[in-house]
Amino acid sequence: MTDSSLRSKGISGVLTRSILAALVFGVPLLLAPEDPRAQATICQRHHSFDVCRVW
Repeated sequence: MTDSSLRSKGISGVLTRSILAALVFGVPLLLAPEDPRAQATICQRHHSFDVCRVW
């Protein structure tokens, strides 16, 4: 293997890891509800009102 092919594999590995990290941290930010009432609704769908009253 030449030095340039090793360097390109290293760059692609870093790029792949960067994209994976962005997905791991970005997808929950996009999917999680920001409104506390939306989270309360989700909680009340699965539990009683008293259990979901945390704030």
